Amino acid sequence: MTIKKAFYTVAFLSPLLAESSLIDIYGYKIPALFFISLFPIVFLKADKKDFLINVKYNSVIKYVCLYIVIVFLNYLFIVGDLFWRPYPEFTPLYIGLIRRLIFVMVIYYTFIDEKDAIKLFLFYCGGLLISGLSAYVEMLVLRHNIFNADLSEGNEGYLRAMGFFYNPNEFGLTIVVVITVLLFLYFSQMVKRKFIIVLVFLLFPPLLFSYSRNAWVCLVISVIFLAKKFGDKKHRVRIYMITVSVMLVLFTILFSVSEFRERMLSLFSGSDESALGRFAVIAASYNTWLSKPFMGIGIYISTTLFEGLGNDGLLITIHSFYLHSLFETGIIGFVITMGILYSLYSSCKKNVSSLALSVEARQFSQLCLIILAVFYFYIVSGNHINYDFFWYLIAIQTVFFRKNFYTQKHKINIS
Repeated sequence: MTIKKAFYTVAFLSPLLAESSLIDIYGYKIPALFFISLFPIVFLKADKKDFLINVKYNSVIKYVCLYIVIVFLNYLFIVGDLFWRPYPEFTPLYIGLIRRLIFVMVIYYTFIDEKDAIKLFLFYCGGLLISGLSAYVEMLVLRHNIFNADLSEGNEGYLRAMGFFYNPNEFGLTIVVVITVLLFLYFSQMVKRKFIIVLVFLLFPPLLFSYSRNAWVCLVISVIFLAKKFGDKKHRVRIYMITVSVMLVLFTILFSVSEFRERMLSLFSGSDESALGRFAVIAASYNTWLSKPFMGIGIYISTTLFEGLGNDGLLITIHSFYLHSLFETGIIGFVITMGILYSLYSSCKKNVSSLALSVEARQFSQLCLIILAVFYFYIVSGNHINYDFFWYLIAIQTVFFRKNFYTQKHKINIS
């Protein structure tokens, strides 16, 4: 029980320590060090063959392992030393992926009961909630970001809420994830406390102040899926009206503030330098990709293609994980990537009706489907899949997979 409490604590602190530049040890974040240092102990005590069942039969883990291999080969044979010359601050992607696979394995070996695994994710969401609410201090009191001050003004010189995150768009996405979790807990009556609705309303202003257009659309998608899940036609309309009304009231009040009004108008004026730059990067990446479509142009090489196009030192990427995957890892990497996304969604869908799982696990799988639907839309203009909440879902899916696998195996043995 003590080790699980340590996991819950790290999960809660993870959004506050892993995403900000506040604390690290020789460049490594504390949550990452926790899981990496714990891995040898957990691995030595665990049944080694147990996780290999996932590699053999669990399509999610199978595709994750294939993705790590294809990314590693990409660095080895395509990127080479070119990666280190343009942007040495980027950690090789395969290192980050291996760390996340270790993270998945540690959770798989530690959490046998699916209810404990769900609790772990909820503790992580608690940390995301604190990060979201910290935007009030950041934006209204301090008027600057004490956590990542070097990026607090965004690309266009306007102050953007980021909480404990490096990027305001990622911050906006995590707020949508927290809102989705809170509303799901409320509507499913897993938690019958009305203060949840208060928390949801408190998260709306930080979401607006992130100025993330993608996150705003993701909120709409989340509300649509939640209304479809929990309400009949009458209740759906009520949910839509309440959400739209609250957002419109907040927007109207904030629009009276000159800084907010100027920023909002700039977002849709067609003169957003960052957005315009993405189209130039996509065009340059596509033209280069045509010469090597199967293996791709190389991880992160798309950013170097924008040099000399008048970017004035601004680091601009494709801003679409789907296109990143296709252009940078080629058709082979793209197929493997789609395998990860599809197999995870498919697995969660099967878990919804799995009699081997507890009622809580089946309900949580429904929540996962909504989060994944939101996330899959977000990465249309998001750069990567290395968001911690995504890998928490993968880890918990492996715990559910084990329960399904051994239950099915037991039935076969009996018959």
